[in-house]
Parts: sequence; structure tokens; C-alpha cells
Amino acid sequence: EKRPEAGVLFIIACWQLVINALVFNVGKPFRRGLWTNSWLLGVLTVLVTFDSYVLWAPGDSFRRKVPAVIDLPLMFRAKLFGLVLANLVAAYTADWTVTRAHQLLGHVINKCLSRFGGYKLAKSEPS
Repeated sequence: EKRPEAGVLFIIACWQLVINALVFNVGKPFRRGLWTNSWLLGVLTVLVTFDSYVLWAPGDSFRRKVPAVIDLPLMFRAKLFGLVLANLVAAYTADWTVTRAHQLLGHVINKCLSRFGGYKLAKSEPS
């Protein structure tokens, strides 16, 4: 008997690769825009195509060959995709918040150091 837990975990793990690549590829000062990295853009296109096929394709020979992937009800697949999108939004928001908090904290520390001791934090340069 096939269990859906393995299939769901496989689908989530596949989408998580795409989410991490999208979230951690944007922003300054060290990360460049997605459109400037053609290799990453190509790999992400292949991954999104594969992940979409695994999630949305009806039962076929691929599902019979890969034991972890089973046919899930359509409504469950839609809810799973909703969770994937929510994960993308949450991950991007968390990264954006932490990045902005880090910048603000660095600015506050520099102000305090320069006011009380004439020091400044060293800025890290992009490599």
C-alpha cells in the first residue's frame, strides 16, 4: 500500500529548493538579480517545470516508476500548492525583514560608536 506522506514530503522538498534559490538570490549588497544569472535562471526553469509536473500531472507512468510520488486528490494538490506559495511569501518576508533589521542595527551601532568613541564598524565589500 502506498502512503501519501512520502509523496507530499517529496513535493514540498522539491519546491523548497526553488523557494530558497529565489529568496536568497535577491537583494544587495552581495546578491545579484535573478535575470543576471542565466545558469541559475535555466536551472530554476527546469526545476519549476518538473515540480509543477509532479504536483499537477494526473496519474501516469512517471508516478508508477517513482514510488514516492502517488496520485493525490486535486483539492489536496491545490491546498499543497497554496502552502508552497505561502512558504515563498513567508521566506521572502523573513529574509527582507532580517536584512532590513541588520542594516538598521549596523546604522544604529555606527552612530553610537561614532558619538561615544569616534569609531565605526568596518563595511564589508562585495567579493
